[in-house]
Amino acid sequence: MSELKYEAGQVKRHIINEYKKGRLLKIVKKDVFLLIANRPKINLKSDRTLWEGEVWTYLDEWYLKLEKEVEEIKISLDKQGTSDETSVNHKDLADLMERNRKQRDLISEYRKALHVLREENEKLRILLIEKHGSIDLV
Repeated sequence: MSELKYEAGQVKRHIINEYKKGRLLKIVKKDVFLLIANRPKINLKSDRTLWEGEVWTYLDEWYLKLEKEVEEIKISLDKQGTSDETSVNHKDLADLMERNRKQRDLISEYRKALHVLREENEKLRILLIEKHGSIDLV
């Protein structure tokens, strides 16, 4: 029984690490029991002997705890993913707002320059008319 507990712990650690890395999306009792059965210290050809007796009772309780831990990890990963996405969205939003501000500043500068050019054009037109008189294009 001590080898079973040790190997079950090893499988549990393996499953949790795989789940955290995203290589494992869900756990299935039969697959988990196969992993335990194939461990070196247990070395069973099939997992059938794990499905009965005292071993079954222990592994069933162990599997329920494993499922709870995996769910907790899933929830924490979802929260981290959400916060990461939120921070990325906030960063994107901040970048867009900064670009928008810069573009508004440029538009304002262009309008000022346009106003200056219009005034200069008007002055030059007045000087031209005073010097040469009104020009008829007809």
